Amino acid sequence: MNIRETLLRERSKATCDEIVTYIGEDAQKLDELMQSVLSPEPKLSEMAAWVVTSLTDRNPGLILPYEQAMLEKVKAENNHEAVLRNFLRHWASFGFSEKVEGELYEFGFQVLEGPHSIAAKAHAMYVCMRVVEKYPDLAVEFKILMQEVVEKYGSDSAGIRSRGKKVLKRLDKIISSL
Repeated sequence: MNIRETLLRERSKATCDEIVTYIGEDAQKLDELMQSVLSPEPKLSEMAAWVVTSLTDRNPGLILPYEQAMLEKVKAENNHEAVLRNFLRHWASFGFSEKVEGELYEFGFQVLEGPHSIAAKAHAMYVCMRVVEKYPDLAVEFKILMQEVVEKYGSDSAGIRSRGKKVLKRLDKIISSL
């Protein structure tokens, strides 16, 4: 199977599942998929990011070797929002290594402050929260941002309001134990 051609052929759950099954845990096939994700072609990158999400839902550790490249990809300015959303979803759900946590925390902050989708902001909350739980001294700073985000977007988005309240509650608990 040529993963690139398959990705560009059709956008469907069946195609996504076909590629996930084909890759399995094969590092060479995974590398081919990751080259598509990291591609400058927006449509290819978007489709491949969806497959990465499905793949890592089954085996989160597979993409650990690509963590830095993924972070560089989402920080680039010409990405499709789906790439950002899918990578943030992965990091929010499954975590990340120490070597990218500082950069990822800063990037999560930027997503929360910037003009990104509600879904990206919701995932960025949990990405940042993972770092704050490890480094509680960041809690006060993050709480200020979270209050601003909930105030600004909470009335328009039930997801931001709900997730924001949960994060703020966890932050209050961390701050009270400092």
